[in-house]
Amino acid sequence: MAEITVPFKFPEVEGKNYGFVNVDNGRKKWYIHMYEGASAEGEELMQIEGEVGTDMKSLIFHPNYTFKPETEYTFIIPEGDVLAYEIGATKETYLKDYISERVELHYTTPSVASLPAWTPSSINMKDNEEVAELKYFIIDCPAYEYDGTDYNTVSTKVTGNKGALYLVTEEGDQEIKTFAIIRKTLDSESEIGNGELTGRYFVGEVNETLYEGNEYKVIWLANSFIVDSSFIGQYIGNPEVAVTLKGTTPTIDDFGLTANVSDRLHSHADVFSFVTESEIKAGEGATMKLMDGEESVAEAPVYVSRENNGYRAYADFGGQKLENGKTYDVVLPKGSVYAANGIVNNPEIKSAITAMPEQTAAPEFISVKLNIDEYATATYRMVKGEESVVDLKAGDDWKLESLSLNGDDVTSEVSEQGLYTLPALNEDATLDATYAYVHDITYDYTTGVGNIEDLPYSLSKDGSHVIISGLNGGEQITIYTVGGMKIASLDTVPADMHEASIALPEGQIYIIVINQTSIKWKH
Repeated sequence: MAEITVPFKFPEVEGKNYGFVNVDNGRKKWYIHMYEGASAEGEELMQIEGEVGTDMKSLIFHPNYTFKPETEYTFIIPEGDVLAYEIGATKETYLKDYISERVELHYTTPSVASLPAWTPSSINMKDNEEVAELKYFIIDCPAYEYDGTDYNTVSTKVTGNKGALYLVTEEGDQEIKTFAIIRKTLDSESEIGNGELTGRYFVGEVNETLYEGNEYKVIWLANSFIVDSSFIGQYIGNPEVAVTLKGTTPTIDDFGLTANVSDRLHSHADVFSFVTESEIKAGEGATMKLMDGEESVAEAPVYVSRENNGYRAYADFGGQKLENGKTYDVVLPKGSVYAANGIVNNPEIKSAITAMPEQTAAPEFISVKLNIDEYATATYRMVKGEESVVDLKAGDDWKLESLSLNGDDVTSEVSEQGLYTLPALNEDATLDATYAYVHDITYDYTTGVGNIEDLPYSLSKDGSHVIISGLNGGEQITIYTVGGMKIASLDTVPADMHEASIALPEGQIYIIVINQTSIKWKH
């Protein structure tokens, strides 16, 4: 049942025209009550809201209900539920004396067997037609007619409104692709149908080359569309529409597959591929193999993707660990992919990959400590049992004066560039180096803890700090070890600074130079 139309005969009053109008700043709601059975004595199934017909004097109801076959239903509009309104009035004006009559309708649903079939069919192709390229699959779209009423059809979610193209083989139909089928209106300007078709059709866009020597089947899957009726739509949808076609496009006989495998060293097997300019598809259940000689160590499904310049057959081995030092073969077995014509399959093709070099045992290390003075030390991590080179080159104004290894003098073994080659050592060792200042250092005063007569500066000790007093802004302070190593400097004494405190290791002798005045200080 698509709809229920209930006409009303409104009273005739001279100068007035009565019917259904919008009132109370909103649409007046009208309902019909539905019951299962031959009367309204049973439980009410639902109330159906009505719409005003174009004549303004009838109500139309659309039952949204799943009706049972061969079952009687009763529809009631109670007496007085419908008022006579003045058409065109600016406010609610109805005849208080008008009381609508009770409306009672009965409808018995037909049997399923009595419903006629819906018979759409292919319109642009016939069985066994020879086709080079299938662009569109076009199906006529006749209305479904029952009991004098034409019904629309609506798509369903059951099949996704799909069509499919298959390659017919001895082993069975092999799916090539699926495609959507939608309803379109065609006219003389439409590319679809070359302008020869006008009206409403079901159209699937296929765009597939059909190769000679092959048989194909194109199908509109059953029940992609159903009749737009809450009752009939339960039972009537489109049948499967299938057409068998013969391909005529010449086949190809060479894939031109080449390996696209990096020649780098591999620690793991990840994605490997083979490429071609030819159109190919992956065979059902095809796998690529990783071979260690004659042994297959891993397999992965073969997929095909379209690239800018052709097609790529690839497989992802998911990071399979490779054994160091080995060479493996990535193998695309015969028949893993096939040409678009479905007949020509690839021969076996393989490419070698090399794993990372074999690892030796982890090396052992020893420590070599380099002592320059109490201020400068360094520790080197050396491979046990192997020679190593240490760079002892001094900075500006300095030179290496001596070097000893575990107390043995090795100064003569240091190159002019300041490089010393350590022999192969099997245990920790110590290098002692001394550096000399290449310029002369003189001092004018020698002191312990205290002041020297005529000295323009005052030196004192406060814990580990040496206190220098009597300074003037702009003066320079530099402190050296007696071996000539500069360990501290204040290039410019600030204008408001007259005393400096410098921390130095105790128990040592230092040369403190303030401008041109040198002081030998025991700390």
